[in-house]
Amino acid sequence: MPQTFRHVLAIELSDRNVTQADRAHLERWVSEGRRHDSIWRRLDVAAEALGMLPRGSTYLSIIKEALFMRQCAERAQSGIDFDLRERQQYHQHHLDLAKKAEDLADYFRWAAGYSGIADFFSRSFRPVGELEEFHRKEAEILRRRAGRPPKSSVRISRQDRSKERKGLRKIHAFIDLADRFIRDWICDTPDHEAVAVLTNIAFPGFDLVHDDVRKALRATTREGRKRASRALKAQKS
Repeated sequence: MPQTFRHVLAIELSDRNVTQADRAHLERWVSEGRRHDSIWRRLDVAAEALGMLPRGSTYLSIIKEALFMRQCAERAQSGIDFDLRERQQYHQHHLDLAKKAEDLADYFRWAAGYSGIADFFSRSFRPVGELEEFHRKEAEILRRRAGRPPKSSVRISRQDRSKERKGLRKIHAFIDLADRFIRDWICDTPDHEAVAVLTNIAFPGFDLVHDDVRKALRATTREGRKRASRALKAQKS
């Protein structure tokens, strides 16, 4: 018998290894009851048709990804993309190692012109020609390992507050991540209503609707960001 979304949610909440922040997130989700069941069923049908996720895993994927996206968005709140910084350091480290390997290759090519040095390496280790070839290949592999310069996977908004509410930066980041997840893995098209619900559960108090999400995703200009900030203000009680 297929599992319901609430059943999968309960299983995740029963995990003793879940962090305190994730537990609070899951408990907020449980407190929503059946209010958004139609959205989860809609996403499940779309995901099964698209076939990007393993069959029967849609509900678990949505829950796991929502927790991960909230963590990423919370890190973006500082205004610094720490994940990008780490990937940039990884990228640069491999480029530095590749340069060192090329320096060694150049040295052994130079050494080939001096019989005494070349004989020393041949007797002690390997012929200098082999050593040059090895380090050239090593540099090539390291550069492939470095890959292309990394880009940010989350939007770091310059504006973090409106007159009434601080924390818009994490909201923008979560909206971007949730929209990308749904379009890439669930249904290949935007679902602003689902993104709004996921955002409200992750960060209660902003009470977004689908039109707020649409405006936030269009905020690519300075004026657009201002409009999005106004759209994301918490509704007055």
